[in-house]
Amino acid sequence: MVDLASVTVLFSEWQLLCENPAHELPPIDVSFRDYVLAQLLEHATVVAPAVVLDEVRVVDA
Repeated sequence: MVDLASVTVLFSEWQLLCENPAHELPPIDVSFRDYVLAQLLEHATVVAPAVVLDEVRVVDA
């Protein structure tokens, strides 16, 4: 599943690279760790916020 904004970015960056293979895209400023923490927070707000704090401490350790 994808959203329109992501597809638009993907195709515009793809077009840039096809037209100029030497072009360097800007670095992605979101890490996998950021994604995992966001998922924990998203699920915890519905279930149990205290669990997230414990899981974040484990991830940070």
